[in-house]
Amino acid sequence: MKIKYAGLTDRGKKRSKNEDYFFAEFPIFVVADGLGGHRGGEVASKKAVEEFVKSVRNGIRDVSSLDSLKKLLEKSILDASNMIFKESRKNVELHGMGTTISAAVVLDDFLVIAHVGDSRIYLVSEGKISQITKDHTFVQMLIDRGEITEEEAKRHPMKNALLQALGGETGLQVETRTIQLHPQDRVLLCTDGLYSVVSENDILEVLTSEATTEDKTKRLVSLALKAGGFDNVTVILLEVEN
Repeated sequence: MKIKYAGLTDRGKKRSKNEDYFFAEFPIFVVADGLGGHRGGEVASKKAVEEFVKSVRNGIRDVSSLDSLKKLLEKSILDASNMIFKESRKNVELHGMGTTISAAVVLDDFLVIAHVGDSRIYLVSEGKISQITKDHTFVQMLIDRGEITEEEAKRHPMKNALLQALGGETGLQVETRTIQLHPQDRVLLCTDGLYSVVSENDILEVLTSEATTEDKTKRLVSLALKAGGFDNVTVILLEVEN
């Protein structure tokens, strides 16, 4: 199965620095959105992605099944989280730093994902878009309980409050999932700087256009900037060829 891919990040119009970080090199794809005072966010996202990629590369030679790959991705995220926690304890300027992470690794005709936080992975298949990760946020918990609607969540004062992020001391629960890929499927990894200001319908319109993979990533970032560019924005697009 042949896959085209491209990735792009932008600081946005309102932030003084870019706390997003990404890696896109077949078969590993990762986006991360850092948080923390001073330079903690940009340090956390970069270190988390680098540690995750190193761990996956070191262990992937021993992968013999989709299940073993899921376990490797989970372990790699936990290792990255532990590393960030230790780094934050060493340097007062990095105290409390953390990051989201959404990762996807291709194995044959399958995509194995691992996820913590509120960055997202979308799948476009047969002309329809679906979110295949779940936000680890306070408002998503309220939605799950039936206390608020998805529309109300968009305006909720705590819409950015995370329940899980890499860098905490204990209790991290990594979400993993396996998706079978089909010809013409598209997979989008992105930070909240995209989906918080660009609708799923607009994202779908870009992803199903006739533009090149690279031009689609540029178009998505451009839409986020035109909508205000309030946050850093990062996208990785994978496109399965016929």
